[in-house]
Amino acid sequence: MSTQKQLIEVLIRKVESLEDNLPNGNIVKIQEFISEMKQTQGEMKDDIRKLRKTILDPEEGLVVRINKNTDWREEDKIFREERVPFYDSKVFEFEALKNWKKSVSKALWVLYSAIIGVIIKLLFF
Repeated sequence: MSTQKQLIEVLIRKVESLEDNLPNGNIVKIQEFISEMKQTQGEMKDDIRKLRKTILDPEEGLVVRINKNTDWREEDKIFREERVPFYDSKVFEFEALKNWKKSVSKALWVLYSAIIGVIIKLLFF
């Protein structure tokens, strides 16, 4: 019996020394840190879910908008390529009209000068 009593006493001393050496404050801090990490991880999951929806949504997602923009740019490029000859012809017509205006303006100045010359000759000579 004394051996059992001695074993129990040794066991009690060991348990007491373990209790004294246990970092109870650190365990609480670790538990708080783990719970905070779980909460933060949950928030991150929500954020990632929102980002994924924003990017990959088949109706209004970022990928869909980029594809629509790319399609529009390609259509616009084709439209501009088709319209270039039309605009070139309009520019050519405008340049021709400006040249005609210069020529007519010069002709009118010559005509006005001739008329003024005739009027002066009739009045003074």
